[in-house]
Amino acid sequence: WFLLAAGICGMYFRYNGYYILLVLILIVFLRELLLAVKHKSSVKKGIIIMLLLLIPTFGMQKGTKALNEAYHLVNISGRVKLALPIQEISRCVVDHTEELTKEEVKKLSKFFSLPPEEFKDNYLPYNFDGIKEYFIIPEGNTGEFIRLWLHFVKKYPGSCLNATLTQHYFLFDLESENTHYYSGVNKRNNREAGNIFYQDSETRQILRKNLLRYYESFDGLPIVGLFTSQAIYTVILFALFLKCLTGKDKRSFLVLFALVMILGITFLGPATRNHPRYTYPLMYCFPMSLTVSVVSKQFAKTMRPGQD
Repeated sequence: WFLLAAGICGMYFRYNGYYILLVLILIVFLRELLLAVKHKSSVKKGIIIMLLLLIPTFGMQKGTKALNEAYHLVNISGRVKLALPIQEISRCVVDHTEELTKEEVKKLSKFFSLPPEEFKDNYLPYNFDGIKEYFIIPEGNTGEFIRLWLHFVKKYPGSCLNATLTQHYFLFDLESENTHYYSGVNKRNNREAGNIFYQDSETRQILRKNLLRYYESFDGLPIVGLFTSQAIYTVILFALFLKCLTGKDKRSFLVLFALVMILGITFLGPATRNHPRYTYPLMYCFPMSLTVSVVSKQFAKTMRPGQD
């Protein structure tokens, strides 16, 4: 039960699992409604279950909003939400620069402040950081950008597929290492340039060096060293989900299905190599998924015939 509680807290405190929770709540609501209609469950029980899901979910929204206001944080997620089409369009431009029509170049100039011939010097196969600085967020014009993306998907499907698979194959590579740490930085005012920049302090650099050394030591351990790779969580998740489907384990299906959806959302993100934070929801919920699977199996064994 401790592992279950740890997993639930991990899901709530990692914000990019929020939208998955909304879908999960909808599924739970429909299930409870169906059980109530068939008189297999009470309405009171269904309401309690929904409240247990809704209160922390929307509480997380309020908490995030309060933190944004308190620290004057600016939302720059517009580019991140469009990471997949940005990366796929960029790969098409890199692979087929000479084949672009004048109309395509004109449309590209609306969304990228970079000429097509310079894409190859900035495009990074493993994440979209190389291109994102040149992307112009299409405020109120997202539909046109999506249509441009679909045009390239239809015209160069191979390049689009390669862009996404190259970017995210680290999710399935058990030998991949994620030795990238995000240590704190000190904000200083650059008066000459007239802007704000971030610079690592000496203390933080020492901390990062020590963390990397500890990480590499753990990575070299037999078996347990595999857990330094995000891929091990993906492999175990698919194994549990397949077991759930073949064994018709309804109790663990909701949790595992939500985690598979989170993995799917990761494919829409900007990177996985050296950026394990995008799979933190999987890692945080790993104890919960194991616990639910084990508890469900034990519960099924102790149930008397005829009980539900």
